[in-house]
Amino acid sequence: MKKNHNRDIDQRITTIGPHRDDFEIVFNDSPASITASRGQSRIISLSLKLSEAKEIRSITERKPILILDDIFSELDEKMRQKVVSEILDFDQILLSTADIELIDKNKISDGKYFSISSGEVSED
Repeated sequence: MKKNHNRDIDQRITTIGPHRDDFEIVFNDSPASITASRGQSRIISLSLKLSEAKEIRSITERKPILILDDIFSELDEKMRQKVVSEILDFDQILLSTADIELIDKNKISDGKYFSISSGEVSED
């Protein structure tokens, strides 16, 4: 990445990194993009991101901050609990959701909760 830094600045794009990866996930002998449900697609994507964050933490010995947007919609309760147990392995998590009922505040008890309504932010 350092080698391409000047070129990236000149081109105003990042030419190297995980966001440039191109691969296909096969699910039940077919491309997941075709056969996986929305919930399954969400779990596949989240699993890849969490694996990437864990690998970064392992290699760099730095603790990444997870920023997760609406990860619980389209997941059943059992899968939501599995996801919570995985993300709690990280020190800092910014998690947004349109449905606060999907988050078990007892499982994430040491977190701070904020609501945004009509452009106003308030701590719950």
